[in-house]
Amino acid sequence: MKGKIWIRMGLLCIVIALLLSIYNIYQTWNAHIQSNLAVNEIIPSLEYEPLVHGEIEDYILNPDMDLPKKEIDGKEYVGILQIPVLNLELPVLSQCTDSNLNIAPCRYTGTCYKSNFIIGAHNSYYHFGNLKQLKEGDNIVFIDMKDRVFEYQVVGIEILMPNQGIELENEDWDLSLFTCTWAGYSRVVVRCVKV
Repeated sequence: MKGKIWIRMGLLCIVIALLLSIYNIYQTWNAHIQSNLAVNEIIPSLEYEPLVHGEIEDYILNPDMDLPKKEIDGKEYVGILQIPVLNLELPVLSQCTDSNLNIAPCRYTGTCYKSNFIIGAHNSYYHFGNLKQLKEGDNIVFIDMKDRVFEYQVVGIEILMPNQGIELENEDWDLSLFTCTWAGYSRVVVRCVKV
C-alpha cells in the first residue's frame, strides 16, 4: 500500500513539473509575441525632428529630462534596444515592475541622456537569456521615441549577487543591462560605454 502512495506522489510531482514547464514556455512565447507587436508599432511612430543648423539637441541642454514615452496597449515604452550580435530588437518599457518584465525589458533607472541607463529583463530566450554570450567590443544600440540613436560598446560582464544592488547602479557605466542567472541566485550584468 505504501508503495502505491509513493508512486502516486511521484506521478503527481511529474505532472506538476510538466504543467509548470508548459506555463513557463507559454509565458516566454507570449512575451516574445508582445515584444514583437510593440516594436512593430513603435518603429513607424518614431518622431524624428531634424535640427536647424546650429541647434543643439534638447537632451544635451537638459540631460535631466525624462525619456519621451509612447503608450501601447496601456503600457508606456521609452524606445527600442538592439543587440545585433544576439539578433535582438526589443521594446523597452518605462518602468520596471513584475508585470512589465513579463512583457519586455524595462528601464530600471537612469536615462541614455545622463549616461547612467540601466535596463533589466527576464532571463528568457527571447529577451536577455543569452546576455552572458556578449563579449567585449560587441555593439548595442538604443533608439528613443524621438528617433535619436545612442550607440554603446560592451566593455565588461559581471556576476552580481542579489545583495550587491549598489554595484548594479554604479554610475561608471553609460549603459548596464542585467538579468538573473538561470537559477535566479545572481545577476549577469553587461557594462557598456557610449561610442
